[in-house]
Amino acid sequence: MAHTLMRAENCGVLRENPHLTVEKGGYSYEIVREGERSIYTVRRGNETFSAPLIWAFGEGNMAGQAYVFQWKGAWYDSRVSYYPVIHGLDTTMGFQNDKPPANIEQAAGRRLDVKLLMGCFDCHTTGEIRESDLDHVTPGVLCDKCHGPSAAHLEAVRTGNTAHFAMQKLGKLDTEEMANFCGRCHGEMLDLAATGETGPITVRFQPYRLAESPCYNEEDRRISCVTCHDPHKRLDMRASDYDPKCQACHHTGVKNTCKVAAHDCITCHMPKIEPPGAHHGFTDHQIRIVKASAPYPE
Repeated sequence: MAHTLMRAENCGVLRENPHLTVEKGGYSYEIVREGERSIYTVRRGNETFSAPLIWAFGEGNMAGQAYVFQWKGAWYDSRVSYYPVIHGLDTTMGFQNDKPPANIEQAAGRRLDVKLLMGCFDCHTTGEIRESDLDHVTPGVLCDKCHGPSAAHLEAVRTGNTAHFAMQKLGKLDTEEMANFCGRCHGEMLDLAATGETGPITVRFQPYRLAESPCYNEEDRRISCVTCHDPHKRLDMRASDYDPKCQACHHTGVKNTCKVAAHDCITCHMPKIEPPGAHHGFTDHQIRIVKASAPYPE
């Protein structure tokens, strides 16, 4: 999570891909590395728009990496993003259903209002953020983001003052409290209601999807976010590693609970769903018995 946001000059994806191009909707898009800068250019006929990228959102190793730039004092997100599966650029999620751009400025990206801009940075940074000074934010999700200010804790460690060692302990949160806590950035029902999004795009709202599971119980800690995920480690991609978590509730024995298989439970009961244009399948956290050809459950 420490790499959820980085400056364009420090972005590995942009360094390793110094010349990215794509044609979309009659416009040509290009990101070119020039020294430590990545220049974003959009062209159509004799029209040209160009601006340096400032921030890269997302590590870009599984899902897409999106970019933010400034133009005439305002912040914009780019209409194209990098997707590792295709090793190139394609339309940024959220733009697919937009009307065709009326001019080259709209083709370059979308002007971010204050609420959306601050929401993006709030989930991808640590510490205080101010619209007037986004150049000095602390990128990435670090210790303080979840556990609160750590200065006193670090000083206590340095001096041996055990009275000030304690920081916020999230392990005491119950299942519902943990879902709400993680949902501040990973998506909860209120976020979904605010965006009005429906369909497969909502698979990205993991706490909301988990709460829709038939087995979800806000009083049962065995189905909490941190039961399966250690926020201090990289995401575990091996399906079999999650089997013990499933079996904590669905015991195996002489007669297996599942009639189909005794391992890799999540591959069937938490299928990967690829939202339109995502180039990446997100694990659906609505745990259920999935039936062939069944529509996406809202």
